[in-house]
Amino acid sequence: MAGTSLCKIKIIVDNKAESPLISEHGFAALIESGGKRILFDTGQGQALFTNAEILNISLTELDILILSHGHYDHSGNIAALITDNPQIEFFAHPDCLQKRYSYHEGQPLKYVGLTEMDRDAIRGLPFNKIHWCTGRTKITDGIYITGFVPREHQLEDTGGNFYLDRGMKIPDIIKDDLSLWLEGIRGLTVLCGCCHSGIQNTINYISSHYETPEFVTLAGGFHLKNSSDDRIESSIKFLKNLNIHHTIGGHCTGEKALKIFCRSLGKSFSDSETGLTINVHMHS
Repeated sequence: MAGTSLCKIKIIVDNKAESPLISEHGFAALIESGGKRILFDTGQGQALFTNAEILNISLTELDILILSHGHYDHSGNIAALITDNPQIEFFAHPDCLQKRYSYHEGQPLKYVGLTEMDRDAIRGLPFNKIHWCTGRTKITDGIYITGFVPREHQLEDTGGNFYLDRGMKIPDIIKDDLSLWLEGIRGLTVLCGCCHSGIQNTINYISSHYETPEFVTLAGGFHLKNSSDDRIESSIKFLKNLNIHHTIGGHCTGEKALKIFCRSLGKSFSDSETGLTINVHMHS
């Protein structure tokens, strides 16, 4: 196709996988566009390296690492990746380095932030390789990240009980949550890590940078597993009004939400899984 290039998004880590690929509660995706190899999140554990080997993906020739937010299931292999890619460019919101916790009733408080080793690896990168992003940031031609997403929709919260202290006195609004989008020739493709900011808040923020945006694909984790039916139905109504061609839900979306999305959106919805490829035709 004249004047275009093909960008490929490959899901390397997700909650669902078919053998021999392995699943884990985590997310990672490789984006290859314009000669750049961009890793968006790093999963939680061994799934990243096991699946990359099975998929014949090299993790030693990466140009850019983007962290969607500072939770363990998206940042688990940062130190190892930086060791193998010492000149990698790192993009994230500065709050990703905070210590943070989550609480589920009847269970002990859980530490959910980056490990000290991963935190130190980021801080140890050359100063000019670290990019702290609080707003919209261009990664490379046609690819952007949101930075902080304003929280405006009344139904959209972070999706759980998150705190910045062990005493659970300081709520964590997960200010560092960010999503990525690509400007394809047919419209915008949005890739979320967990979307703690909310689908509607995230899409509205991205839309604010365009006069008449058209969204082709929305993919990733939507963190609706603890959400009310009202919030799920509101999200579905919002996506229908946008006429998004393809919604792909995975990671932390939640089984209940996935079933409702499938029933309500029909053929325009599908589940994400490890190994999935999303093709985006970009302007060259």
